[in-house]
Amino acid sequence: MPAPLKPSFGRTALGSFSTPDQVVFIYKVYGWMCLGLLISAAVSFWVAITPTAAQFIIGNSLVFYGLLIAELIAVFF
Repeated sequence: MPAPLKPSFGRTALGSFSTPDQVVFIYKVYGWMCLGLLISAAVSFWVAITPTAAQFIIGNSLVFYGLLIAELIAVFF
């Protein structure tokens, strides 16, 4: 009796249920997500190590809420 099939992950699993165009699209989506996370991490690290920038954002409510609204606009865009 043959061994039961184990679930496969990665390219094999994605390729077996998708067309090549869908696979390329998914890779692009994850690439953009990765780039966005890297930019977010870099900016947050810079603000965390720069007390002047942190104080400027936290101390000025107009800047704080402006950045919050800009973030939401960027997400919806």
